[in-house]
Amino acid sequence: MQTDDKVSKPLSIQHPVKDGAWLWMWMAHYNDGTSLPQYDPYTLDKHLFDEVEQDKLIKFGLYPFPPKLAERIVKEKGINVKSNIFLPKYEVELDENKRVIGGLTTNFIEVTNYTYCPKCNKWYKSKEFDDISMGGNARTLRCKVCNTQSYWLCTKCGKTYNHISETNDWKCVECGNKVGGKKIHFYQDSTQDRWRIYKLGYQETINGVNHKTIMNISEDGDVELTFK
Repeated sequence: MQTDDKVSKPLSIQHPVKDGAWLWMWMAHYNDGTSLPQYDPYTLDKHLFDEVEQDKLIKFGLYPFPPKLAERIVKEKGINVKSNIFLPKYEVELDENKRVIGGLTTNFIEVTNYTYCPKCNKWYKSKEFDDISMGGNARTLRCKVCNTQSYWLCTKCGKTYNHISETNDWKCVECGNKVGGKKIHFYQDSTQDRWRIYKLGYQETINGVNHKTIMNISEDGDVELTFK
């Protein structure tokens, strides 16, 4: 099956809307007036949540990255963080009966497959194409928008056929010339959207039973509370 040389190459596919950048950093506040940030603002050293001294905590929070700090982390550490000063901060006040639950995320990845239609000159989600038979063990994609597909062609009179059954035993019904396949390139690509749900809360023991209150924070700042 010959390639249709008139098919244009696709334009670049758009980048994902969500790239999985970190939007908040945590900071632990202690009863002696000191604090432990996830990223040291001077050295950019990264601290782990396991380093937090729970017995000294009076407050623990998630804070949007300051613009200059975010810029340095990206440039010097190569970590994908973003500063959005319009995002709120989230804090948990603590006492001797509460233990913080923080520094946790649930990560999500959504893969979207795209196919490029050369006639529409546009990328569509792949569900906008049918995978159909052309006969003779040949298959093609067909755009649901404009119906473009690979086809059979009579090189003598130029008549086209979408399925070999439309011909007279592989011969053109108009002039009797043998038909050949013309393949349309349907380029395919995919994108990955990545995002996180941030979790911040505390555990409190009441009458010997542990109770958890957790804020589930989406990337746009919406919060859903869960109790366990």
